[in-house]
Amino acid sequence: MRYLWLAIVWCPLWAQDITIPDANFKAFLVAQYDSGGDGEISIAEAEAVTGVMDCSLLNVADLTGIEYFINISVLDCQQNNVTSIPDISNLTQLEILVADLNLLTSLPDLSALSQLLVLSLDRNNLTSLPDLSALVNLEVLEMDNNLFTIMPDLTGLVSLLDLECDGNMLTSLGDLSGLVSLQELEAHSNMLTCLPDLSALTQLFDLEVYRNELTALPDLSANTQLQELEFDDNMIESLPDLSNLTQLVYIDADRNLLETLPDLSNLANLQRLDCARNRLTALPDLSNNTQLQILQCQRNRISTLPDLSGHLNLNELNIARNRLTSVSNLPPSLALLTCDHNFLSKASCDALAGFTAANYEQGFTWSGVAITLPDWPSETQWLLRRVEDLNLAELGTYTLDCGL
Repeated sequence: MRYLWLAIVWCPLWAQDITIPDANFKAFLVAQYDSGGDGEISIAEAEAVTGVMDCSLLNVADLTGIEYFINISVLDCQQNNVTSIPDISNLTQLEILVADLNLLTSLPDLSALSQLLVLSLDRNNLTSLPDLSALVNLEVLEMDNNLFTIMPDLTGLVSLLDLECDGNMLTSLGDLSGLVSLQELEAHSNMLTCLPDLSALTQLFDLEVYRNELTALPDLSANTQLQELEFDDNMIESLPDLSNLTQLVYIDADRNLLETLPDLSNLANLQRLDCARNRLTALPDLSNNTQLQILQCQRNRISTLPDLSGHLNLNELNIARNRLTSVSNLPPSLALLTCDHNFLSKASCDALAGFTAANYEQGFTWSGVAITLPDWPSETQWLLRRVEDLNLAELGTYTLDCGL
């Protein structure tokens, strides 16, 4: 009996088997890492594992046992049924943790994971995060489509390049001034009523804040690296000075309350401008924006267009549902023109005869049925179209299709 006791006492720890209560998780680990072939995972076998552990899509509910895999650099446990992650403070070599599409309601202490570069937590049930200030090497934080109402404290994340917090219920982004390396900020589809001071984010090149409740944008003059600015689906009435943003390639201002656009003449790199569904009565001077490829300004109150004949890169122009009486000075590069529901005269469309992609169709829409008219609509018929704009759709609409 004494010798049996001694054998038990002297059995080395590394030979002990790990308790893994989740059958699916255990089956995965045994299939991948059971070098002894005994149907169990010992501490030694766990510690021998390096590199990537991909246990995604396995219907795992409990990750207990993962704490012994102290030498892995990547843990991908996305698309499971995990509600919590056990203590992983010993996984000090971890660089990437992906836990998207689970049922997480909380996270453990992550402060020991100083090598972590990517933390991805999309589509869970999280309302808060643990203290992240020790994660000084973190470059990517993805927390979209959770249940956050308050932005977690991101103090100390001086290496963060990409912050994605869209699809939550945030009313504020808090103080972001310490994120001096940030390049991408995706905060769309929240309940934001204002944005914080972004002047310290001088490396920012992508700002996405569409589908919020914003009434204004902050001063962006220090964000000179911005290439994409998306703030559609808000309630913004006017824009700040954009003249410093000479790297801008894309502006999406669709579905706001804008009556004017600021001076865009410095934005020589602009390739796409979407300002549809606003209250614009005119477009600014676009003569310097010769790199424009797409211009969408439909559903405004625009009565005249600027001269676009020099925009030889423009291939798509949508000016539908405005107050235009003529369309001229279009570039030969244009491949798609949409200009229906305006007040275009017959003469103005004759002027488009040289537009090779044009295909004019004049019709009268009644209960969804298009009826071809023999002659161009009279002023009385145009009046019916104007009345239709007052939500009297039963009177029908005249449409001019100058598209492909």
